Amino acid sequence: MSGEAEFDHQREAEAAMKMAAATSGDERLTWVRVAQAWHELGRARGEGPVYVDRARSSKETKLKR
Repeated sequence: MSGEAEFDHQREAEAAMKMAAATSGDERLTWVRVAQAWHELGRARGEGPVYVDRARSSKETKLKR
């Protein structure tokens, strides 16, 4: 065994958001941060969607003079 556990990052992030929805105040914020951490871990490992900043290349966002 490589010593590295396999996790479903999306499933873990969704579970943390469910916990956030079931709580309030500081505890809710903590669970939202946990969900964000799982999401970032998934992205760092190349899993899940990759978001592209289309505003930089879109002609629609350029200012008209």
